[in-house]
Amino acid sequence: MPTLSSVSSSPSRRRLLRFLAVSGFAFLCAAASGAQQSLVNGNASYSFANQSMWGSGGAFQFDYTQFVGVDVDPAAFTVGAGSSDKISVPTFLGTYSLNPYFQFDSDFKLGVELGASINSGSVDGNLDYGVSLSAPDQIQVGQAFSLTGSATALGSSSFTTRSPQASAWVDGILEIAVDGYARLDYVAPGALKDHDFRWGNKGFTDNVTSNTPYNRFIDINKRQQLIGINRNQSGVVEYFAPTGDLFDGDLLFDKVGKGSSVSAGPVTLTAGNIDVVANGSLVGTSVIGAGQNTLASMVLDVDHMLLGTPALGLSLGHDWGIVDYSLGYEVVDLDAGLDILFQQDFLMDSQVLIDLVFSSDVLVGGVMMNHYVGAIDQIPLLTLLDSFVDVDATLFVEAFLSNDTSLGFVGSLNETLLEAWASVGYDVGGKTGTAGYQVGPVYDATQQIGLGNISVYNNTFSLGTASIGSWNFSLVPEPGTAWLLASGLLGLILFGRGHRQTRERA
Repeated sequence: MPTLSSVSSSPSRRRLLRFLAVSGFAFLCAAASGAQQSLVNGNASYSFANQSMWGSGGAFQFDYTQFVGVDVDPAAFTVGAGSSDKISVPTFLGTYSLNPYFQFDSDFKLGVELGASINSGSVDGNLDYGVSLSAPDQIQVGQAFSLTGSATALGSSSFTTRSPQASAWVDGILEIAVDGYARLDYVAPGALKDHDFRWGNKGFTDNVTSNTPYNRFIDINKRQQLIGINRNQSGVVEYFAPTGDLFDGDLLFDKVGKGSSVSAGPVTLTAGNIDVVANGSLVGTSVIGAGQNTLASMVLDVDHMLLGTPALGLSLGHDWGIVDYSLGYEVVDLDAGLDILFQQDFLMDSQVLIDLVFSSDVLVGGVMMNHYVGAIDQIPLLTLLDSFVDVDATLFVEAFLSNDTSLGFVGSLNETLLEAWASVGYDVGGKTGTAGYQVGPVYDATQQIGLGNISVYNNTFSLGTASIGSWNFSLVPEPGTAWLLASGLLGLILFGRGHRQTRERA
């Protein structure tokens, strides 16, 4: 049996002990450092289109047309249907015969068509993420460890909305179509030439058998809009006015909307626009966007109401075509206004979930299972029970949209004191010009006052859940550390004792 001194005097054994000591120490240092292995690292995206802005599911689209009136298509009318209509004329040369044939087809439609189209408004958007998932470098069977996951929204995340639209119309319709076909079969005696005269789809021909029914000789197809409300998203109301125009100078139509104004004494009402578009961008961890438009504006001429005249002053003017003028003065002019605003505020938020499927049972938060679903950044502690576990990981996005739609009211007050003006304009030979002079106003101020909002709709709803990526990886435990630790400590002890014995013998 070797003695301690013989062990210490062997160079090869000293190297082995030194290796065991250093290996055990290095392993302990590596375990203490908490190094991580990357399992997933990349980008993932979730996108959607034509999503309703009012609730889960697609945008609502409704289209309707209904004809009210007379729509008839009578059967074709025929004259001269056979040999009984043949006309024969005997002569000294022989018998001449004529066989006339006429056919008429007609179509008649008279009435009105009612139409409507409604779109609930929609949202298109995308959520982009930088995702990662990592585990400790050193995993032991029976020892709990963490899977560290994260999903960070990227600045490319966005959405845009399309405004709700509704339109309706009434069209007057008159359609008359009459098609005709005629044939005259002329048979001459002997060597005289026969004829097959036809009037059909090739016009008037002789002996052209391909000339078949019909030739259209009456064709009336008239459609006249009687009233249109935001037709083709025009934003205006149009109505047929054959007796003259009230606002826009058109001899056939009056139009109200999108900036059109109507005045009645001291009150002026201006139509606005319902179209509101909101573009959302990333703010913090949410995608936020808002849109606003003016539905209507009203201006009240206060001094007109109180004094019975548009203003304390005088206003004159005339346009003679080549020359026009304007002059006047005002002592005081006081106008009060009210704007009605259509406001929409949207917020899109999301939660990223991870679905983990293990090839064998593991402990998840102390509970044995082989399938776990939860937030990617809140995975419970895992404990492996086998020496090799294969994992299928799938990321899901659960997105939500908040829609806060409201009517806002803004009041204004404009005050003008002591103002006078005079101007002359000309238009001669295509050359125009204006010269004028103005005094004041001595005081001119406009104040705006927010009068608050009325909530019309406020709701948060799910956009659904969708997969944004799948990965597969393996969790392989490292060998147990007890024997390395023991061998390292033993090596250090023996290495130290060997050195002491060497020094004693020396």
